[in-house]
Amino acid sequence: MEIYDHPDFARRGVTLDISRNKVPTMQSLFQYIDMFSSWKINEIQLYTEHTFQYQNHKKVWRGASALSSDEILVLDNYCKDRFIDLVPNQNGFGHMEQWLKHKEYWYMAENETIKDPSHPVLGIRRTLSAVDDNSKVFIERLYSELLPNFSSEFVNIGGDEPYELGTGKSKAAVESKGKGQVYLNYLLKLNQLVQANGKKAQFWGDIILKHPELIQELPENITCMIWGYRANHPFDRQAAKFKKANIPFYVCPGTSSWRSIIGRTDNAIKNQINAAENGIKYGAVGYLNTDWGDGGHPQHLISSYAPYIYGAAVSWSLENNRDLDINYLLNKYIYQDYTNKTSQIIYDLGNVNQILTPGGSFNMPFYNLLKNVKEPLSKHQQTNKLTLDNLEKAIDELKSIIDRANRIKASAKDAHIVKREIVNAAKLAIHACHLGIEKLNATNGILDNLPSENKYSLAKELEEIIAEYREIWVMRNRVGGLSDSVDHLNKLKRNYEK
Repeated sequence: MEIYDHPDFARRGVTLDISRNKVPTMQSLFQYIDMFSSWKINEIQLYTEHTFQYQNHKKVWRGASALSSDEILVLDNYCKDRFIDLVPNQNGFGHMEQWLKHKEYWYMAENETIKDPSHPVLGIRRTLSAVDDNSKVFIERLYSELLPNFSSEFVNIGGDEPYELGTGKSKAAVESKGKGQVYLNYLLKLNQLVQANGKKAQFWGDIILKHPELIQELPENITCMIWGYRANHPFDRQAAKFKKANIPFYVCPGTSSWRSIIGRTDNAIKNQINAAENGIKYGAVGYLNTDWGDGGHPQHLISSYAPYIYGAAVSWSLENNRDLDINYLLNKYIYQDYTNKTSQIIYDLGNVNQILTPGGSFNMPFYNLLKNVKEPLSKHQQTNKLTLDNLEKAIDELKSIIDRANRIKASAKDAHIVKREIVNAAKLAIHACHLGIEKLNATNGILDNLPSENKYSLAKELEEIIAEYREIWVMRNRVGGLSDSVDHLNKLKRNYEK
């Protein structure tokens, strides 16, 4: 037999977010690596902000169950044996709040002083100063300790969403040179540090795309990671800019799981197709399927399995796998469910949000119901059109999913965990619906106006969900970060108890 086969993308990767509370155990990481390898994934990035054990910065990662140097070395070898490149991914510009919440690091922040704690941008220190040499020295020291643990020739230096750029120390430089140029100057400094370590930089492309005239000033040895998570993200228009400038780039869709509680299956699948089509059209060198843990990482990873396997398939051969039977493959090879039920249940769970926000793509109604507990539903775009009817329909569908999950007959080693993850996610979504119904019935839609017995009932229901959530967490993940994640839910519970 002769097999003729080749990938549409030379590099086909996934990202796991290990910085938003959830750091998998080594056993779980081995399981995920084996799974991704079986799907022909050849690049894995563990997104890191503070969850590596930097020896001079123990205060930052203490209690977070951070990965050690020895563990990274083991993972790197484990990946190499399976033809996977483990790429370090250390943010060094925005998303540095886990560092900058400690006073001893304020000296290199864009804003050392918080002037308006309630401001959505300026209320949190999360961006390093692009014009302070202390930032460069700090990142240089991080690289010198982190990068030798990886055999990869690449480093993802982040650079996305530096929200405070131009609001503090860099304000004068931005006014003089422009925000794009100040951003690029700092990015080039990080690129030089990476080169000094004998590696090549990758960076997120959201900011440079706002200043497309600067793309041609990028060095040819840097790779842009074009990310976008909506079904209709303009990969077409954005990829064309890098092709024209002859700058290598990846297309980076997402699993759509974050801020969803239960997943967003349809949006994720369309997002994967969009990225693959335009990545092939414009000659992308890679395809990186991302997964994030915003808001305490409340979703279980099973919500990402369908987008992960589909992204792996269309990045290998789009036209052969466009109509892939995702659920059949997951049931056979991952869940080992020969009744073909498990994956379809999780797939359907990820589409229940469509009942609450029909026609929407990147919707997060359940997450917003839980997050904005003290405000009326009418105040937020994600919840201002909710009705008693569609909330009750969502509850009925979620209860049906729980009933189906309880009859699963999968035989994979972690099948019992998968079942509990489905049920726990569905119960948390049901709780969000119960809260929505109570607020629709409350005077002025305000939680405080509910009768005490209603609030007690909500608190009791949530307490049971949290207890189960805790037990499930430690079956796959390290305990560090659990208390911070649960605190998002406990904050909700405390509001009921008041």
